[in-house]
Amino acid sequence: MQTGKMCHRGGRRRLRLMVLTAVVALPPGAGAAWGQAAWEQGTAGAALALHRRPALAGAAGSRWLFFAASIEEPYLIPGLSRSVAECAGRGGPWQARLRWVRLAAPRYAEDAFEYDAGCALAAGCLHLHLVGRLQRGAAEGFAAQSGGRLGGALALDPHAALTLRAQALAPPGAGSIADGMRRVPWTVSAGLFGPGIAVLAVLDGTRHHGRFLRAGLLLDGPSGACFLCGFRFDTSEISAGVMRRGRPLAVLAWRMHPVLGTSVSAGIGVMLP
Repeated sequence: MQTGKMCHRGGRRRLRLMVLTAVVALPPGAGAAWGQAAWEQGTAGAALALHRRPALAGAAGSRWLFFAASIEEPYLIPGLSRSVAECAGRGGPWQARLRWVRLAAPRYAEDAFEYDAGCALAAGCLHLHLVGRLQRGAAEGFAAQSGGRLGGALALDPHAALTLRAQALAPPGAGSIADGMRRVPWTVSAGLFGPGIAVLAVLDGTRHHGRFLRAGLLLDGPSGACFLCGFRFDTSEISAGVMRRGRPLAVLAWRMHPVLGTSVSAGIGVMLP
């Protein structure tokens, strides 16, 4: 029995070392999939649509600003960290968001800048957005590489309790149009909102790499608390967290991979006015 436990621990350490080695060898942009803020980590990466962000602070209105920052230790691997800083705002029908994500390891670092800007049409029921991502990665001993993608997003609010969103980015790199279309990253998400509860689901992927489903839940608790949970179906990864809702907000979240182990994140934010 003792030998079995030692083998299991040794195998887990080797797996974590393999993950760290893979991160060091990642091409630029690969770490952008880890670009969720702490409250999104608690819901397995499922996020509210941009125009629904005031729901985090229990606020409403046509004008607001949101600032947030968070940090995570992915799988508690020594030296590996992920930091996120975000600014978002709305003025009348116009909305915009800018997010910076940094993935850092002892011999590798990657910075990604994501932007999302658009407007609401048809009495706020239809939202058209321009989205994009710029990234730069550098591994020790190798020249830095950079790249970017540009795309669009469409969001529909057929009912006050329902949001639907579809997004696609231009294919990276050169190649035939057919090959490029197979590598177009796309995302389809839905949010269902009720008194004290929000259910979120995200399906993303490419024709070349398949589809990946995540689902999350936000549940209001006493004294402004909000409980988070989520599940990622392709990796069987579970997430949970607790958030203090309000114009100043704070969140602690964790996610558990069945093989790689636990990731812990924390974040703070503020909603203005």
